Amino acid sequence: SLSLSTMIVSLLFACSSYFATYFEESKQTLQFISSNQTFTDILGKNLKEEDVLVAKSIVAPEISQYSPIEDKIQIRTLYLLYEKYGTANFSIGMLQMKPSFAEQVEKLILLDSTLRKKYRNLIINTCDTAHNRRIRIERLSQLSWQLEYLSAFMQIASNRLNGKVLSINKRIQYIATMYNSGLLLDFQSIENALRAKQFPHWSVKKFNYAECVLEFYQK
Repeated sequence: SLSLSTMIVSLLFACSSYFATYFEESKQTLQFISSNQTFTDILGKNLKEEDVLVAKSIVAPEISQYSPIEDKIQIRTLYLLYEKYGTANFSIGMLQMKPSFAEQVEKLILLDSTLRKKYRNLIINTCDTAHNRRIRIERLSQLSWQLEYLSAFMQIASNRLNGKVLSINKRIQYIATMYNSGLLLDFQSIENALRAKQFPHWSVKKFNYAECVLEFYQK
């Protein structure tokens, strides 16, 4: 039988988890992802089966904190400042992607012939910078386009980890940190980020994003 101290530690861990703190939001997120065919259709056509589950888990914490009202304000601000001047960089859409994230994914696709062929629909070819930015905002406002960017991100992140011996949990944590903190972070910076508790941004009680992702993955 479990010792009293072990039971207390387990109880404290459960009470301090992201799921325990945001139970309703987390439950609704799981239901939304599992019942939304768009996730399965787009991720399934681009990724291996095991990576589809990882991809869903990586964006789940962001979905659980999504605010439609806040999103509309930030999208409007991007049209005013990012489209014209490139000076705003808010996270938007259900998956909370920044324009700079999309730009980075697009650039990395262009550098890889395999990705360039597979994700040619993500490449923006016009010479008008403001128009390119507007296209990017319109895309990031739609779940289907965000899932295309997520698919490409997953493959870019997986390529970066190729050859590194990582457990499945560690691999998920690395990819989650690259999603939340920067796709091109060096591995030492990723390890440092795994000790930081900064999510959700506006909450008093904060968690490590990668740990939140692991909770969703395990559910």
